[in-house]
Amino acid sequence: MSTPKTQSTKLNFVHLNVHSEYSLGDGMCKISDLIAKAKEDGMCALALTDHGNMFGIKDFVDKVTKVNQSCAEREPKFKPIIGMDAYCARRTLYDKNKEPWEINPVTGRYRLSDSEGYRLTLLAKNLQGYQSLCKLTSVSYIDGLFFDTPRIDKKVLKENKVGLIVLSGGIEGELVQLILKGDLEGAENVAKWFKEQFGDDYYIELMRHKTDETNEYFYIYQCQMKAEPELIRIARKFDIKLVSTNNVQFLSEKHGDDFSVSYRNPYTKQEWLKSPEEMYALFPDIPEALENSMEIADKVEFYSIRREIELPTVPIPATLSDTIKTEDEYLEHLVWEGASKRYGDNLTDAQCERITHELNVIKKGFTRYFLLVWDIVRAAREELDVAVGPGRSSAAGSIVAYCLHITDIDPLRYGLLFERVFTAPHIKSPDIDIDFEVDGREKVIAWLTKKYGEKRVAHIITLGHPENIKKAVGIHTCGIVVAPQDISDIAPLCVVDDHNGKRVLATQYDGNSVEDVGLVKLDLLGLNILTTIKKCVERIKKSYGIEINIDNIPLDDKLTYKLFAKGNTVGVFLFESAGMQLQLRKLQTHSFTDLVALNSLYRPGVMHKIPKLIDKKRGNEEISYLLPEMEPYLKETYGITVYQEQIMLLSQKMAGFTPEQSNVMRKALGTKRKDAIDRMKSQFYDGGQKNGYTKDKLAQIWNGWETEGCLLFNKSHAVCYTWIAYQAAYLKAHYANEYLESVNINA
Repeated sequence: MSTPKTQSTKLNFVHLNVHSEYSLGDGMCKISDLIAKAKEDGMCALALTDHGNMFGIKDFVDKVTKVNQSCAEREPKFKPIIGMDAYCARRTLYDKNKEPWEINPVTGRYRLSDSEGYRLTLLAKNLQGYQSLCKLTSVSYIDGLFFDTPRIDKKVLKENKVGLIVLSGGIEGELVQLILKGDLEGAENVAKWFKEQFGDDYYIELMRHKTDETNEYFYIYQCQMKAEPELIRIARKFDIKLVSTNNVQFLSEKHGDDFSVSYRNPYTKQEWLKSPEEMYALFPDIPEALENSMEIADKVEFYSIRREIELPTVPIPATLSDTIKTEDEYLEHLVWEGASKRYGDNLTDAQCERITHELNVIKKGFTRYFLLVWDIVRAAREELDVAVGPGRSSAAGSIVAYCLHITDIDPLRYGLLFERVFTAPHIKSPDIDIDFEVDGREKVIAWLTKKYGEKRVAHIITLGHPENIKKAVGIHTCGIVVAPQDISDIAPLCVVDDHNGKRVLATQYDGNSVEDVGLVKLDLLGLNILTTIKKCVERIKKSYGIEINIDNIPLDDKLTYKLFAKGNTVGVFLFESAGMQLQLRKLQTHSFTDLVALNSLYRPGVMHKIPKLIDKKRGNEEISYLLPEMEPYLKETYGITVYQEQIMLLSQKMAGFTPEQSNVMRKALGTKRKDAIDRMKSQFYDGGQKNGYTKDKLAQIWNGWETEGCLLFNKSHAVCYTWIAYQAAYLKAHYANEYLESVNINA
């Protein structure tokens, strides 16, 4: 027998069976707390093996990376071990029979044979192992889900075993279950099978949840001790190494009392993240099982799960294949063709320069993204008869998007900026959100799925952490991912109920993580007002035989502005509140840009500017500018700073900022990060003084921006949504009955 280590000797141990709050309904540890305690206890690594899922893996890897970045220069890096507690079906993952029952040898109670499964801890040694885990957990949900338990089986494990380390499981594992049934031959056969498949990467797991309390779960420890001699015998017989684990569910001993019996599995309250000293005290007679945890940790490589975003291709039509050979050429063809439709054959220098500039930027890695979005919007309009919004968020700042008919707002006409489409300084993918009529959104997703394949399109998960597992998982209201291959080759998948109770495919990583691991996130939204407008146009055609092209109505329509001036905007998108009606009556405008400004200011934090806007517009207050150079940028809002784009353009004019620098400044002011703000402030002062402005004037301007920069509105979004509101008001002004009937039907 090995000699136990003394307290003066460094005790090497790593926890390999650890569950976080992502083990929904079965764990209560926050990942940051697990990492901190493991490091505090002197451990060099930690595995995360949540029950049946990989929901927390990206969060885990990111937090370890952040910890390692703050390490001293020669301090060893902490190693994240990516894993999962899998449930291996007792028959096959396709067997989902509600009839066969059997006795659970641990509890002595009946259970469904196909429910849950034998627990098996899987750890990824390298990137290939991580990809194997992604496949296995995806299959467990897509094909193996039964009574909310995602299950694999030995066949699919054999098919996806590359790069994996396997631990045999505790009292819920097949080895212990067979031993407790008295089927020792069966247990040996199981051990032989795993040894044949995984060789020295298969370990027999030992747990000792030793407790002096003879509570209702004391039998767990009794079962562990009953099975242990046979586990050790089988390990010796087949030359399989042993490893000690502790089935961690909570952080420390004191948290055990908080671990309610309402959780899914029974616990002895010994399942905390024990220190190496506590683990060696538990296993004084078999220290090699503890040391083998280090052997396993050493087998695991440092590797990254981040990857470049991959997108599906949009095929070049055969009719163009003789002249167009590349995706860049295809995009250029579509854009210039679209430009002729938008502007006519004689484009101005400004139009040509803006198109050329944007294409040069887009061709640096974003061509396929723009083609994908173009194809989706094209299909919605042309194939599916789905109403599409004029644009959303920053997308309207792109003239390329306008020429591709992704958006319906001319950015040159409204002074919208292309730089807002990209997130500087670290650009992963452009930010183009698309609104569809509500019913049409599902049609678009179905079209995407049919075109690219069922396993290449998925929703994005959202996660909460209540005890009720069914209520902890949802889907993002608009996020969709599309890939050129099965998504499970890139990231783990699951199935969840959507908002209509329909089971849909979803990523196991949330919207903040999917792009980091190589998936493009598309925000496809449903907007009720688009449905209302479409229904109204259809009613008008049916009643009067008049076909209205709602995207081509006059922007100077007198009846529409009369409706706004009277505040007769009940049922009009964004302008129907009593407070907004009051401001419209005071404004008395016949200007679309006034409506955009009012829409942008009718928000907490900036609403106090509305009376000033109205007074200046109506001549009751003088319009003035701090500097004459500011007039071209603030004239349309009567000298009042309303939009983020205004300060971006002013920073370029006054301080010589590049468009990209001005966007960085805009983001810094918006997020209120002092370090970023101070950095941009210094650059603004330096550039402004070089251009001849005094520090006092620059300070007056900057202080105003710093105070209200986080409250300024995205002009691209304001123009797009005000245009939708104008369309609604136009229909109400000319066809009130048809419009209000459409509003009521869609309510």
